[in-house]
Amino acid sequence: MFCDELPFRTALFAAVRAGDEHPALVTSERVLSYRALDRESDRVRDALLRAGAGPGTVVSLALPNGWAWAVALLAVLKCGAVLAPANSLLTAAETTALASVTGPAVVLRHTGDLDGPARARRRGDDGVRPPAGTYALAHTSGTTGTPRAVVQTERAVHGAVTYWARQRRADDVVATALPLAHTYGHLVAASTFLAGATLVLAGRFRPAGLARLIVRHRATAVEAVPTMYARMLAHVPSGALGHVRCLSSGQALPEGLSRAWYERTGAPLTESWGMTELAGPGLAFDPGRAGRDGWAGYPVRGHEFALRPLASAAGRPPGAAGAGQADGTGETEGSRETGEILVRGPGISPGCYDRSAGVVPLADADGWLHTGDVAERDAEGCFRVLDRCKDLINSGGHNIFPTEVENVLARHPAVLSTAVVGVAHHDLGEVPRAYVVPAPGRPADAGALLRHCRAHLADYKVPRSVVFRDDLPVTGSGKLRRNRLRDTEPPGPPSGPPPGPCPS
Repeated sequence: MFCDELPFRTALFAAVRAGDEHPALVTSERVLSYRALDRESDRVRDALLRAGAGPGTVVSLALPNGWAWAVALLAVLKCGAVLAPANSLLTAAETTALASVTGPAVVLRHTGDLDGPARARRRGDDGVRPPAGTYALAHTSGTTGTPRAVVQTERAVHGAVTYWARQRRADDVVATALPLAHTYGHLVAASTFLAGATLVLAGRFRPAGLARLIVRHRATAVEAVPTMYARMLAHVPSGALGHVRCLSSGQALPEGLSRAWYERTGAPLTESWGMTELAGPGLAFDPGRAGRDGWAGYPVRGHEFALRPLASAAGRPPGAAGAGQADGTGETEGSRETGEILVRGPGISPGCYDRSAGVVPLADADGWLHTGDVAERDAEGCFRVLDRCKDLINSGGHNIFPTEVENVLARHPAVLSTAVVGVAHHDLGEVPRAYVVPAPGRPADAGALLRHCRAHLADYKVPRSVVFRDDLPVTGSGKLRRNRLRDTEPPGPPSGPPPGPCPS
């Protein structure tokens, strides 16, 4: 049991102590009970304090996914420091670039760094300190790739973790391969510990490996991004997961993936939506409320949502709207509205932190966070996330959602995975291009794929070219990175005949 009226750190420490000998963490290297997790984190806390960490200082946690990350997380919180998670795959130069933003007192990069202050990597902690109430500085990148440190407050993280923990039981076994350095992975771990349940953690994502862990440890819940579920389909025993709650976040589920997962495993796959800038979930289906294929759910944790028409992205922000209620600002078609998601509420980050400049606000003057995500909302207040605003393709005055084209391509048996981006066109401004990873044993036939698209899409949505690749660029948590395709691929000639004329 846990108490959400206590300060978050206090509540988490109490839950860990109460867990006693119940398994807290299972990895390929170690199995830790709650008692062992508490003891190990006390030891590392003392080492961090000797190394210069303490209340208000920043500790960069760049350890590989595994037991040491979880131990270090609790240790950082116990010494009162601010957590700055970093991807362990980053180079020394990239880690240095992050450190120039956050100014950590200590950097933990290797498991051996937990043994004592002599192994900890010290960094200068001059400049402006993070504001009071900061829990974490979550690293993210803008469109330029410049590292940013999003301030996540104790209040926001407490609300997110408590929301998740209420959906767990002490006898739950939660399996994941999510990187703990990412907001989604970190909150999955923290909420599992807060509920006194067991976390089964894969060091790195391998489809067959995670599928085996789920079955071997009789997981009752799985947390993963859509790419992970899609790649596990061929490795999960048929009908073996009917008792498992399978949850997805990080990006919208491709059309048909929920259905394919259910048909293969017997387990429903439920989508949600969240952001680093929200410190977790913003849209979800609460327990007892059936999920809907392709939909992200309803506003959670007291957040207000509004939709701003895409055509007026530079216009004034909408007025206040009740959580999940229509406010008349979106583009309406029948009983549904479409527009950019704007959100405000208790989870909104106060801004991005830089030790040389302090905090730069993210929300506008009325408290609305402009998310950059496009969604539609139905008459019941349920949201379906369509795409990123920056990924929207404007071709001859028509808006094209890449995910719509990707969903059509994904239904072709010769396609293993696909991504669609806009490329420059001398007359239409942009036209869609498809990048395709062929299914094993299937020929790379661009003409067949374009004919398939023409049968299901308006002419202006049909890709003007198809590029075949061995893989697609993804983030450390498995999310598709369309910007990498736009930034690195040459224009090149179309690989098949163009579609019919695009309406002017």
